[in-house]
Amino acid sequence: TLTLGSGNTRTVTANGSGVWSYTLVAADIAAMGEGTETLSATATDAAGNVGTAGTRNITVDTIAPAAGTLTLTSFEDTGSSSSDRITNYNNFDLILSGQEIGSTVVYQVSTNSGATWVTTTAAQSALADGSYQFRAVVTDVAGNSANTGIQLVTIDITKPAVPTVVEQITNNPKPVITGTAVLGTGETLTVTVNGATYTVTPAVGGAWSLDTGTATLTSGTLGSFAAGQIYSVTAITTDLAGNTNTDTSSKEIKFVATLSATAAGQTLVGGDGSDTLTALGATVMSGGSGDDSFVLDAAMITALQTNAVVNGVLARVDGGSGIDTLVVGGSGLTLDLTLVDNSRIDSIEIIDLVAETGTDKVVITAQDVLDMSSVNVFEPTGRQQLLVKGGTSDTLDLAGGAGGTAGWTQAGTFAYDLEVYNLWNSDTTLATVYVDNNMAVI
Repeated sequence: TLTLGSGNTRTVTANGSGVWSYTLVAADIAAMGEGTETLSATATDAAGNVGTAGTRNITVDTIAPAAGTLTLTSFEDTGSSSSDRITNYNNFDLILSGQEIGSTVVYQVSTNSGATWVTTTAAQSALADGSYQFRAVVTDVAGNSANTGIQLVTIDITKPAVPTVVEQITNNPKPVITGTAVLGTGETLTVTVNGATYTVTPAVGGAWSLDTGTATLTSGTLGSFAAGQIYSVTAITTDLAGNTNTDTSSKEIKFVATLSATAAGQTLVGGDGSDTLTALGATVMSGGSGDDSFVLDAAMITALQTNAVVNGVLARVDGGSGIDTLVVGGSGLTLDLTLVDNSRIDSIEIIDLVAETGTDKVVITAQDVLDMSSVNVFEPTGRQQLLVKGGTSDTLDLAGGAGGTAGWTQAGTFAYDLEVYNLWNSDTTLATVYVDNNMAVI
């Protein structure tokens, strides 16, 4: 007879050698309760004689141990937030405190949001990028286990993409700076120039633009730009873990009094006033809010007409706001707009062949006028209007190189800037061309 504590008895039969055993089940342990219990066993023979009881004290313990508190040491939550657990620290230690005395501790890690756990060490070293959950499993001497709370850490040691800054020559005292920066989720771009720092949000695709005349400062003060001086722009991308990357260029802004390219592949940027920008080969030319003039040399015209790329620059002219003029800067040149992609010349209202002496020619179609000019520039007609200045030796081809005036109707004259212009309306579109009466339409 086996007695389990307070009167709970079980009958067990010994084998031929007098050996018996009994396996405690959950109901037995529950019946005994927690703490120290005395087990006793007595043997009874076939005649009913009862032997002396044998006893043994046991301790019943079914209560989970105190798991304690798991923390991280030699760890820093880097980045803009000190509490998001996104960090570029990938070497730290797990430390447990407050667990039950005498218990054993096993550290575990999960990299699939707790779906599975594997044993790890207290010292974490050279962790790869990813999300980690850490816990400690504490087991007491009776075999009861308890888990600590989870420590969640996201490791990110990968730098964000390198930003770029476009070099430019400008006379704008509040320059517009551009570049590229492809940002991931939570990443930011800061741009610093001449003592001022700005936070900039790139457009979809990564292109960014900073108008220092209107943008809100993050810190610092924008200094004055002096003619003949060169200024560096620092663009920095930063991710949530605090990893950074900086553009690799320098001396991106050349501030000048006169906007003339000194080599092919440069970018000229006008200011708020009326500027004259002079190309030298393939050049990017951007006007501001004034009435700007863009002087094209033969090489620039060729670059526009052939999509030539020089030093990474695809020739382009953007007049901006105001009434802007494209000047054919040479003699014996032909500006054939039918060969120029419609995005390469934009916001141009006047083409000037008079500024340079000699014989020049412009070739256009009604579509070219629609692509590059604006509505109601000179008259409130609801039509897109382009004015062409020329001398007696200059010519205009309205038929895209085919010659003649088919598809166009002359509709009177128009006076502008002390000159008389013949007005030609497209028969099939809302394009109008004002042609200097000194030049021939062929």
